[in-house]
Amino acid sequence: MSVGALAGHLVDSGILQAEEGFVLAEGPAGQPITAARMLSWVPLDEGSPVHDGVRSAAEAHAVEGSEELIGRARASLERSEAVLARASLDAVIAHPWAPSLPITLFEFLGSRILELVVHVDDLAHSVGVEELPFCREAIELACHIGIDINVERYGPTAVLRSLFRRDRNSLDALRTF
Repeated sequence: MSVGALAGHLVDSGILQAEEGFVLAEGPAGQPITAARMLSWVPLDEGSPVHDGVRSAAEAHAVEGSEELIGRARASLERSEAVLARASLDAVIAHPWAPSLPITLFEFLGSRILELVVHVDDLAHSVGVEELPFCREAIELACHIGIDINVERYGPTAVLRSLFRRDRNSLDALRTF
């Protein structure tokens, strides 16, 4: 992706989709999914049509330029702040990607924090910036969800061995996206 498209994806996946989640009706009945389970469904194959859709949407968000994108992000954050001030993190909402799937607001926001942290890191890398503008807790949350995604994908034993016993497993079980 171009830097502009990456910025478009970051704003869409980390900010605009969060606001979209707040306006959905109460979640459907059933056991809420976790952020890790939902994100484990993202295909690893870069050639997947899912990624084609992500790239197209990213380009579409970036087409009007950075000032327009920043303005949309700021407006969305202001609207979201008002909703979050009165929301319960335990509330079950319908997931914007799949409205038939229930997810708690806490898990949904965790998935959006992961998107922001990962893609801000991508953007920072693209422009030669090392230090991320996030608190330690946000980065740790993204890391924890990332490990949980890998446990969903590869199983706990493979992840354990990838973290602690590389002689018994490859790093493949740590590939999240």
